[in-house]
Amino acid sequence: MSDEEELSRELNWIDPDPQRDRRIFKTRPSGVNAMNAIAGIFWLIGVALGLAYVERVTGAGAVAFCLVAGLLAILSVAISRRLWIGMGSTLRTLLRPFGLLGPLPLLVLLGFSVLVGLNLWRRGLSPSPPQAASAPKQAKAVAIAPPPPPPKLRTLKLVGKAPKADVANRCAAEGPGWALATNNELQRTYEAIDSGKLNLNEVGYIWSNYGDVGPLYAHPINCHRSGCTIDVRTMYSGAAWVLCARDDPS
Repeated sequence: MSDEEELSRELNWIDPDPQRDRRIFKTRPSGVNAMNAIAGIFWLIGVALGLAYVERVTGAGAVAFCLVAGLLAILSVAISRRLWIGMGSTLRTLLRPFGLLGPLPLLVLLGFSVLVGLNLWRRGLSPSPPQAASAPKQAKAVAIAPPPPPPKLRTLKLVGKAPKADVANRCAAEGPGWALATNNELQRTYEAIDSGKLNLNEVGYIWSNYGDVGPLYAHPINCHRSGCTIDVRTMYSGAAWVLCARDDPS
């Protein structure tokens, strides 16, 4: 039987009435089984896409989904018949042997092929993993100079009381290198007072430069039980202790 005759027989095949068909093995033509397998693949794909879209069907939606599944079955049969006609005699001849045992073997084969094709398609869409970055070139060793040593603190000394006009001369009278201390060095006044064995309550006010070369201010020493504090500025203009500083001889 030629391919055209087989095709005509397959397209016009009608299953016999089960009550009248007395054969033990009620086999259809292999081409009909192949078309049913192809229709089954299209139906399964349609149902899977529908379930993926709605995720879960309950209540009245379940009835609607069954109706849609039935329409998909009719559409799948129509598509499979069109596809069977359009694939040509060569491909039909290759597929007919798979339908000798019914539609299930070809259905499994086509389903496996579809899954493999979808997997390859998804891999093609997924971005390729980033390539491992090449190892950075080893940086040349660069000698790092050690940080400079912190500046040496100058020696502080309270040299007695003097009015504002005599402050500069009072430090110079102590000897070479002595000069009026700065405001920052004033915060170390406790060391100078301790070294002089002076009572903080007896000091009262201390002269210092506000900044390295800034104006002179007499800062009051306010003492209480827990300690003493030094005010930043004051309008005091009488005689006060003079805080002098000198670099330590190297």
